Amino acid sequence: MYNEIMEVILSKKFYGYCPGLKRSLEIADNLWRQAKVAKKKIYFDVPLAHNEIVKKGLESKGFCQIDVNESISGRGNLFLISAHGASPDKINLLKQRGFKVKSATCPKVTRLQQLVTESHRGGSQVLIFGDKEHPEIIGVNGCAGESAIILKSIEEAEKIRLIKKTVVLSQTTFPLKKFKELAAILKKNNPKIELSVKQTICPIVEGRILEICELAEKEKPDLSVVVGSTLSNNTKLLNARLSEINQTIMVGNESELNPVDFLGKNKILVAAGTSTPPEVIKRVAAKLKSLNK
Repeated sequence: MYNEIMEVILSKKFYGYCPGLKRSLEIADNLWRQAKVAKKKIYFDVPLAHNEIVKKGLESKGFCQIDVNESISGRGNLFLISAHGASPDKINLLKQRGFKVKSATCPKVTRLQQLVTESHRGGSQVLIFGDKEHPEIIGVNGCAGESAIILKSIEEAEKIRLIKKTVVLSQTTFPLKKFKELAAILKKNNPKIELSVKQTICPIVEGRILEICELAEKEKPDLSVVVGSTLSNNTKLLNARLSEINQTIMVGNESELNPVDFLGKNKILVAAGTSTPPEVIKRVAAKLKSLNK
């Protein structure tokens, strides 16, 4: 049976879009208004954020997803660069095809791109901790002329032997603890190489995860529910970190909640990644509370 006093913990401090994504969504909304007036279409290739609900919301307004590898003419229509950013070559290609490009790149990603560009032009090897298949890293590598060393595991870091001055950076959603660990491995194995380590992890993402984990340790919930997309790096990271503290499940929305999972649970913590729509999180919490009835 469900416990009649099951407590659902949901703190406003620990959910909602991060400032970078809020800014990107505002840019997208303003672009949509301009397109309506100008009677132009808006295209994108990478979703604005890694969340299916956010993507569907834009598509409902007429945003069209395309494959930029196909020879598509822009014909004066608009193209929105996602919060993850894009390489200079990709942006130039879009402009050559006739698109009017509008960037919704997160400022934290823009800073990372600038550091990579400066380091590459200065003759340094660029090494990035992150997922080479992630849109952010694909774009960042483009700022280094596709020459960056990209790695994300201890095994990969152990194998690297550097031959010249190297600037070490990371994907903005990379785990801080892992960043420090991998940087230490590089320093140990390459003692004669000058390493410039620049921590480019988003403090908002890392800070939210730390605070949620502290809350979980304090409240000791029987179960934590992480709301967000399996495509979202920061949401998966939050889920992984919480699972080290207590039992955790991850859902995309309230329809994915299985009442059986909450049998005998007295206290539930609800948290979310930075790309999860606030209204979805509230619906998840409301459905959990309804189990008491």
